Amino acid sequence: MNIQIIYPATAPTHPVAVKPNKKLNVAIAFILGLMISVGLAFLREYLDMRLRNEEEIQNYLKLPVLGTVIEYGTNLKHSDS
Repeated sequence: MNIQIIYPATAPTHPVAVKPNKKLNVAIAFILGLMISVGLAFLREYLDMRLRNEEEIQNYLKLPVLGTVIEYGTNLKHSDS
């Protein structure tokens, strides 16, 4: 092997402390978080293949809608009387 040391490593005589820039780090984290969350929201909406109304069903199946079923769930308010 043909390896040689050109300059040996030496410790600095006056070390300089590296201090993180908190404002810059917070700003970068905020912008990246905003970009990632908006990107994921658009991606989720783009990949959503559910049919939500009669018009979408007619366009997808190329068939007429013969009837609908109402949505029944826990969102209905019940009276005690």
